[in-house]
Parts: sequence; structure tokens; C-alpha cells
Amino acid sequence: MSELEVVALPNGQLAENCYLVADRRTREAVIIDPGEEPAMFLAELDTRAWTLRAIWLTHAHVDHIMGVGAVRGATGAPIHRGWAAGAPRHRLAFPSIRYRTRGSSGRPRGPGGK
Repeated sequence: MSELEVVALPNGQLAENCYLVADRRTREAVIIDPGEEPAMFLAELDTRAWTLRAIWLTHAHVDHIMGVGAVRGATGAPIHRGWAAGAPRHRLAFPSIRYRTRGSSGRPRGPGGK
């Protein structure tokens, strides 16, 4: 069984997908793109007895960041953003799982590279 667990939490008027990613062994988690319903995200963390260690943001669309203030306020978790040109790359780790963030345009290119 994998030590990594991923929980998708569709939320809000635009059905944005927020994700909780956790190490099953240590019960430490990160949240990716906490959108419009922070109470739901915090309740899921509490139900699973996971400790939030970081907030990861893929980009700054409002449906992906509306819950950042509430989640950070409730947990004190640091925020890592990856959308801005020149944003620092991060090496993030749970005790058993290592991650490295990378920049991306977030949008596929169409025909002819446009």
C-alpha cells in the first residue's frame, strides 16, 4: 500500500478541485488550491486526524485561492505559490515522500504552439 493518500474535494460554484495529499504513516498533509469552502477542507483534515504542513497554490484564479486565509488562519501552515514567473522552486518533503515544485503555464498549447 502506498504511503501517499490523495483526497479530491470538489467545491464551490465552479466545482474547483482542491486536494489534500497526506503521508499515511506520519499523518502530515498539504492542501492544494483551497477554494471556496475552507470549512469543508478543515473538517476533512480533522476527520482524518491529519496535520496540515503547507498550502500549495498552482495559480491565482479566485476559485483556487478563496479559502487560503481561513485555512492559514486555522492551521498556521505556510503558503507556497508556483504561478509567478521567477517564483522560487521548492523542495518539500514528508519524512517518507519528497516533492519538488516546477513552474508551468497551466494551459496546454493549441495547434502551432499558440
